[in-house]
Amino acid sequence: TIVDLDANGEFEMILGTSMGFVYILDARNPGSQPKVALQMLHPIEQRILVEDVLPNDNNEEHLEMFVVDSGGNVVCLSSDGEIIWHRFLLKQEQEDDKDKTKKKVAKGTSAMSLGDVNG
Repeated sequence: TIVDLDANGEFEMILGTSMGFVYILDARNPGSQPKVALQMLHPIEQRILVEDVLPNDNNEEHLEMFVVDSGGNVVCLSSDGEIIWHRFLLKQEQEDDKDKTKKKVAKGTSAMSLGDVNG
């Protein structure tokens, strides 16, 4: 994903990797040191979404990043890469009501989308 995260006139490149890393790089110089690097628990298989969803102080434009990994973790990051919130959406085991055994549940993700649910 290529975007100007902090409205400073310079584009950043946001990458998610199969090892679960999230990198924010200078889009003009991707070989430079990452501005932010953090690691999710599972591989990132989907595009990282970037949207302006939270109110900002002083009417400054700062975008938020939404990252989902293949294990069901969803994280909202600030434009600085700080975690705003985290949710775990999938159970890894389910208990069978009949014999009370635990069974593994398939993990995976589908494309993430954002929308305004109340207009």
